[in-house]
Amino acid sequence: MAFTRSTRPWTAAPGRPPKGLVQVAETFVSLQEERHAADYDIGRNFIRTEALALVAEAKDAFRAWDAVKGSVEADAFLVALLTKRR
Repeated sequence: MAFTRSTRPWTAAPGRPPKGLVQVAETFVSLQEERHAADYDIGRNFIRTEALALVAEAKDAFRAWDAVKGSVEADAFLVALLTKRR
């Protein structure tokens, strides 16, 4: 995902994306992969500690989102999530 890379191909601003936005993007991808495993991998079992760790990861991402939401970078991230073709 472009939002986790060191450059900003999606904006004219130089430098790295905000740390909180990188965390949100990485967590989004990670949790999406885990959801797919839970839905489609019949051999995959989740133990309680794994599930609780994933919930904690999601909570941390929401806290990170609170710190970056409303920024130009966060708005670009949301637009990309809605418009990017898979």
